Amino acid sequence: MQSLLPLYRSMTSVVLTDGASTSFWHDSWSSAGVLRDSLPVLFSHCLDTSVSVKTAVALGARGLAWPPRLSSAANHELALLEPALATVPLSPGYDLRFITTSPSSSFHTSLVYETIRAAPTAPPSPLADVNWHNFALAKVQFAFWLLRLGRTRTRERLYRHGCLDTDICPFYPGVEDVVHLFVTCPRLRGLWDRFFPDAIASTDVLSIHSSLASTAGLDEPSTNTTLLLTLWCVWKARNRMVFDNITLGVDGIIASMRAHLRLWVFRAPRRVDSSQLLLWCNSLSNVT
Repeated sequence: MQSLLPLYRSMTSVVLTDGASTSFWHDSWSSAGVLRDSLPVLFSHCLDTSVSVKTAVALGARGLAWPPRLSSAANHELALLEPALATVPLSPGYDLRFITTSPSSSFHTSLVYETIRAAPTAPPSPLADVNWHNFALAKVQFAFWLLRLGRTRTRERLYRHGCLDTDICPFYPGVEDVVHLFVTCPRLRGLWDRFFPDAIASTDVLSIHSSLASTAGLDEPSTNTTLLLTLWCVWKARNRMVFDNITLGVDGIIASMRAHLRLWVFRAPRRVDSSQLLLWCNSLSNVT
């Protein structure tokens, strides 16, 4: 039976109550999915991977079993985990486990075979180096990490989980998934024209990064920072519409980018010429 535990966990998700029966690393209980897969570098450093969610919450991220020294990438992932773990709510009672592909929260053994047959092989998550090799704020890196995992709280995702009654974009007709929200929504067409006036329209986040790398003339950390900065300001502008009914056009998004960047450049390592990034960002406002 012990040998079947990984298969059992791969087919199920958990709604937390007290977290005592849920594996912190191996069960799917968080919005980031299975943390073993979402934080692979940090997981490889952990000296006790059998810890429960209840114990992890009690100890805190830095109280888990780590070696004396962590790699730079592991420290980045730990910085993401620490504030997120501190906000996990637990309460008395038993955790609820259900088959991931089932709309019901009940566990039915008849679904096991179907789930095994339908289980996809997930490709490695792209843009991992971009996520850490930049000087964006930790909360922005965390937001990009969720985007890479496909777990941004878009309307499509919230609708699929029963949290909204519509999955339609608040700006234009169309399902608001990750690609629509951050890349293909018609409201962003003018923004990408400012970025890449002679390029073919981008179709995903990876192609935006590739276009930035080939056209902006920036070093790698600055290019990566630019991608996170842009997506963060697009996300913030979207939320201004959803929560405040305020529409920020292209100039508003660029003004937000410039304001954020004036603070972020102080986080840049000395080897990075952040003045080039400031010049590039300012040039977006000068396009007529």
